[in-house]
Formats: sequence, C-alpha cells, structure tokens
Amino acid sequence: MAAKKASGLQSKIQPKNRSSIDRQKNQLHPIADHPNRAFVIEVESLLRGLSEQLIVDIHAPYAIANPKISQIKPDTEIVVKGELRNTHAGISATGTVNYVFVTICSRCAKDLEFTETANFDGFYLHQHRAQDPEDQLYIENDTVDLFWPINDAVVLAIPYQPLCNPGCLGLCSRCGIDLNEHPDHFHSETIF
Repeated sequence: MAAKKASGLQSKIQPKNRSSIDRQKNQLHPIADHPNRAFVIEVESLLRGLSEQLIVDIHAPYAIANPKISQIKPDTEIVVKGELRNTHAGISATGTVNYVFVTICSRCAKDLEFTETANFDGFYLHQHRAQDPEDQLYIENDTVDLFWPINDAVVLAIPYQPLCNPGCLGLCSRCGIDLNEHPDHFHSETIF
C-alpha cells in the first residue's frame, strides 16, 4: 500500500490497490476552489476500479455549518480518519472525527474545554434521481464532499447539557454563588 499525501492541508489518502497505478496520476488532492476543500476528496481511482478503498487522514481547520452553534474551538484543527469504499451502488464513507469542544457547564457556568470524538458515515450515489431525498449525498466530478457527514456527526455529538463533572452542584438560585466552591452555603431567611 502506497501512502499518498495531498499538499497544503495535510491530507493523506492511501489507496489499497488491486493493480499498479501511476502515482502522479492517482495523486489525490483536496479541491482548491471549494469552500470546504479539505473535505472534498477525489475518488476517481475507486470509480475506475483501480483501488478497493481509500484511507483518509485529514488535519484541517473546521467551521461548523450552523453559525448559531459556536462550540467548536476556533483556530483549531479537526482530525478526520476514515475510509472510502466503492460499493458499485455508490461510495461508502465511514470514520471518526476528533475536535476540541468549548462550552460552559449547564449548572455552574464554568468554561469547559475538552476533546470529543464522533463517528461519521455517509453514502454517495452516482447520479441524482428525482425520487431521491433532498439531503442525499452525490458523487460530483469524481469527488465526494465529506463535510456534511462530518458536520452532522459533530453537531449530534454536542452534549445537550454539558457538565464540568457529573456531581456539579451548580449555582445558588438566590445569590448565584458557586456551590462547588462553597458546598456549605445557605440562606437563613426563607422567601415566600
């Protein structure tokens, strides 16, 4: 198996060959003029039967598709590892994505930063048919865009109510003091 390195965005694609391939011709690069170009992968060798699978290793900046969700740490890279396979009905993509997640604890409002791993998968059809759903993925110009399956995996992995720890005591409902730092805190007068 020969490792193929894509220039610029530190993407590595490794085809598993059934026959010898011209290395220069089979060099796989992200598409330069695409907005999410690090996630657009040329799959010509899969489509032509020159490879059984492509191993994908991408290190690239990532901006989540929904600007209202800004919990992916800015100015960091995500790491995508996966494989692409030709199933003759289309291209199957599976893998994992690692990224740094920043948010606040839903109980005590402390800043949190941790690394998350999410699994992604996608299936790309060869051509568009009228009966296909709108969100179907397609092979376009011998490329597949991994951005949407990756984006879906990342968004679905974001915790609904993130906690700094499972036993977080939260904030006092009267004065807002952090009960993790002051576990014996109480108010003597009662409010009706």
